[in-house]
Amino acid sequence: MGLAFFYMAKKYKIAVIGGGLAGLSFLRKALQSDLAQEDILLIEDSPKTKNDRTWCYWSPELLFPEIPHVAERNKVTLSASLVNTTKSLKKCKYYELNSLAFYNCIYDKIRETKNIDVVYDKVVNLSTTNGFHTITTANVTFQSDFIVNSVPKMIQKDFPVFGFNQNFYGQRIKLDKRVFSKDYVTLMDFEENLHNKVGFFYVLPYSDKEALVEYTQLSNQIEDKAYYQAKIQKYLWEKFGVKNFEVTDEEEGAIPMTNFKFSKNPTKNIFQIGIVGGDTKSTTGYTLSSVQRTCDEIIKCISTGKLTTTKYNRFKFYDRLMLYLMEYKPKLIPNILATLFQRNDGDLVLNFLDEKTSLLDEVKIFMNLPWAPFLNALKNIYLKKYEADLQIDTKSVVGGNV
Repeated sequence: MGLAFFYMAKKYKIAVIGGGLAGLSFLRKALQSDLAQEDILLIEDSPKTKNDRTWCYWSPELLFPEIPHVAERNKVTLSASLVNTTKSLKKCKYYELNSLAFYNCIYDKIRETKNIDVVYDKVVNLSTTNGFHTITTANVTFQSDFIVNSVPKMIQKDFPVFGFNQNFYGQRIKLDKRVFSKDYVTLMDFEENLHNKVGFFYVLPYSDKEALVEYTQLSNQIEDKAYYQAKIQKYLWEKFGVKNFEVTDEEEGAIPMTNFKFSKNPTKNIFQIGIVGGDTKSTTGYTLSSVQRTCDEIIKCISTGKLTTTKYNRFKFYDRLMLYLMEYKPKLIPNILATLFQRNDGDLVLNFLDEKTSLLDEVKIFMNLPWAPFLNALKNIYLKKYEADLQIDTKSVVGGNV
């Protein structure tokens, strides 16, 4: 009773709903900004006690220098049609971040800060009166000037259900023989002879005997776990001659691939971040770097009072073309991506995928790609033969509050 009264009596500057990658990234950035002295509330369903995600990103430098990273690599590989392309990264490195290390570090910072409160509860209602937001959980009611949300369907009740996804399942495995090279990460090793779908393997080595091996399929259907396990088992045998291995961890999920125009600022003083804010790149599934940029935008908006708007930039246009091909011309995808890697500098390709290239850089990239498939996609899109926003339950989206 006393706890409920304390929270009800206290009005917060910002309420953060969702304590996954997006919500905690915002708190980390806020503590480094002019908002560090403001009263902030974090609402999360339950404590984060497990390493439940593998987060990777590429950057010239560590985005989280205070958090120990699992590993860094300077070579990336893509394989398609028996052609293996390896690129050495000169400016960027490919980093892996342990999610539990991230959770622990941010929560340690929160515990050291007197003006941030954490409540483990489920939000059941949001309302706005006289410019203040009222947040009702199963047990307590709060008020705040601003809301930063990363939970699907929390703000937009008509939040769509998406159908075309990256459906993935991965196993962290240990072997009794040396087969992996820890300097390389295999971004995509495309599955051959897969009818009307795109499937590929991702290999992230930790040592010469241990790696995360993941199978991803782009489709509107989620298969059962046994299907993905059989794919990985077959791949390990055919690629590395491995029959026996120990599975030490698993991860699975579905990432939406959509042209839906997510709103980062759907209502005055309410911001969305992570998947619900459109931070997941629809054609790659990478989210972490984009979330950091959105955090900076939101903090600037709260600090200056100037509201942000969702911009439809040229990269959304590129993604729209690629999504069309991924769904309707899947057999072309391995060759297109193999050509992208073969004919361009590795750092340039990764910067392009991270939406950091200039228009001139992009012209150079496109000059090295086959034009016909993209012209056909453009024609069909503008003739309204393509509906981009297909359906899958957002509960299956990785993390739920990324």
